Amino acid sequence: TLNNWHKNLNSAISKLYTCWAVEAKVLKLTFSHKITENNYKELQEILEYEHKILIQ
Repeated sequence: TLNNWHKNLNSAISKLYTCWAVEAKVLKLTFSHKITENNYKELQEILEYEHKILIQ
């Protein structure tokens, strides 16, 4: 049981790091000086990916 707890903790930490990296990309795109249609598409894809991470 302790081993399972460690696996779950490591999984949660890994997901948190991934989410932070995704959020950094979101913020970079959101606050860029120029936002193109491609930026909007990329932002949408990144936000959808972040959503999937958060609901797991």
